[in-house]
Amino acid sequence: FRSELLTRKPSHEWSVDLPATPDYKEHSTYVTPPLAQLGAYVVLASTNKSFEEAHGRTLALNLIVSDLVLVTRQQGAELAVTVVSGQSGKPLAGVDVVLYEFNYNRRHAPDKTVRTDANGQARFSRSGDKSYFVVAQSGGDMALDPQTVYLNRDYEPGTESAALIFTDRSIYRPQQKIYWKIIAYEGKSRTASYKVAAGKRVKVRLLDPNGEAVATQEVKTNEFGSAAGEFVPPSGRLLGSWRIEVPDTFYASAEVKVEEYKRPTFEVSLKDPTAALRLNKAATLVGEARYYFGLPVAAGAVRWRVKRNAVYPWWWYLWGFAATSHDEQTVATGTSPLSPDGSFQITFTPEADERKGKDVSYSYSVSADLTDEGGETRSASRAFRLGFVSIEASVDTSSGFFSAGKSDGVLTVKRASLDGLGRAGEGSYRILRIAPPQPLASPADLPVAEPPASLEAAGKPPYKTAGDRLRPRGAVQYSPEGELLRWTDGAEQARGKLVHDDKGEAKLPLPALAAGAYRIRYETQDEFGAKAETFRDFLVSDGQSAAPLPLVLKLARADVRVGETARVLASSGLAGQTVFLDLYRDSKLVERRQLDAGRESVIELPMREEDRGGMGLVLWAVRDHQYLSQQAAISVPWDNKELKLAFSTFRDKLRPGQKETWRIT
Repeated sequence: FRSELLTRKPSHEWSVDLPATPDYKEHSTYVTPPLAQLGAYVVLASTNKSFEEAHGRTLALNLIVSDLVLVTRQQGAELAVTVVSGQSGKPLAGVDVVLYEFNYNRRHAPDKTVRTDANGQARFSRSGDKSYFVVAQSGGDMALDPQTVYLNRDYEPGTESAALIFTDRSIYRPQQKIYWKIIAYEGKSRTASYKVAAGKRVKVRLLDPNGEAVATQEVKTNEFGSAAGEFVPPSGRLLGSWRIEVPDTFYASAEVKVEEYKRPTFEVSLKDPTAALRLNKAATLVGEARYYFGLPVAAGAVRWRVKRNAVYPWWWYLWGFAATSHDEQTVATGTSPLSPDGSFQITFTPEADERKGKDVSYSYSVSADLTDEGGETRSASRAFRLGFVSIEASVDTSSGFFSAGKSDGVLTVKRASLDGLGRAGEGSYRILRIAPPQPLASPADLPVAEPPASLEAAGKPPYKTAGDRLRPRGAVQYSPEGELLRWTDGAEQARGKLVHDDKGEAKLPLPALAAGAYRIRYETQDEFGAKAETFRDFLVSDGQSAAPLPLVLKLARADVRVGETARVLASSGLAGQTVFLDLYRDSKLVERRQLDAGRESVIELPMREEDRGGMGLVLWAVRDHQYLSQQAAISVPWDNKELKLAFSTFRDKLRPGQKETWRIT
């Protein structure tokens, strides 16, 4: 077959001029094959026109030109195949879906054929313990899903048994008693119904670091499902991590340390800085070493080290720049003399590149090791964060989206130090409407996010070809939040000032807004007059019009109790786009809704008793042969099984030695 491919006359041929790669790194170039007819093809590529393997490497791949797209979902012994149009995403009825059995010894053979219904679905049930793949055909059009499918029987878990292990300490010396206690229980995780296992015989053993059992005890649980005992780790065994294990039905394991250790005689601490630390200015930290009986450590050697991590603003992560520059760097080391009063000083300059801008801050970790005259070493460490602005702000939303025309939405704006401590103060905000670039593009046609200008300013920009600036169509990475970042500020809707309390929090009630996408911009100043800024994008829906995004799935609230209603924003702003909303309970698909263009975008889901434990939602669509999906989870608590414990006692007058009665309710 290989020789036939190399000698056979091709149905199409073309050439591509590849761009230069002066950095000698891998780059991308995308090509649209000139194939107008539906069918299956083998595409060969070579660096020489003759395709002679002696004169260059030849690569090949399979390619199917089709309008059929298969979306498969397997659940135990059942396989559901949905066939949609690759161009429009609409379900296709009357398509023959064939389940083929894998057989490399002879030939792959068809096992069963099912025609899709009006919803584009074909279902297959268990057909023997074999491996399969799926082919769809409609006239001269065909599609293939080559992933292996095993239609095995759906496993229904039975009663599960386990135990909890408690020890009186976490570290022991050899020959020191380890007191332990276990609580055995059993039940079903799917229904969250557990009970203690009373009257059960349980074997408990002690394992050394090599996994060898050095002691074993058999106990019987009491009416509360608990049992207790003790082990003595023998001398002469390897030190380190030991385990107490319940090996059988009620399997459990807990780790303890067995070490030959001495109690420390002194401690080392690093004090709070007396003055505010600033980037690119000398910083001094004071440390202290004291014996536990109160006197200072007057003699010894102090070695210290300072490490630094760059901390990037949260929106850089939405662009995909959690970059490798996050690697920890050692920026200063040294030694310090120990004063007679037990104090020492660490002086260094926390240097930073100002070209990266004020959005980038730095986390510093200072560690000091002190060795006294007796050879004992104790350590202390301290972490702090510095930036060109000493204050940062964040905006939290109480909902995944808000209702149009209502003023019941509230945002929480927090003002804090770089170490996360709330700071009182004032700030100002603006609420702006933002609009997408027109026309609204599908995710694969969106431009690749470029590094922030401040990041490139700190170094030479990497070399890129035209293909490097395009997104691969086969693996679409799409985030609604990342897409909103590209949108520019529009008309101002509101502005005002905020006063933050001692926790650094301020509540911002939203005005009544029309359906659309909005951005709040907030700014405040630190004690040095430097300006700190942040922003947050949010959506407002009227329940009818689609959100101006290729695909969006948002929850008004993620926590919904039984009897309440979950409100879900599920829509696509792409013209004429059909989307599907799948609802899962206990990892099983319980409902699929087809949402055609022009229908309501906000869906209400009443939560019932069977929904306890939560529901999963998957919104998906196919557009121009791109598979798009968004996921969300609704938490439905088991509040009907909450156990509340309270200690109560009655005191009138008690004499010494007199008993007192405690009650637990």
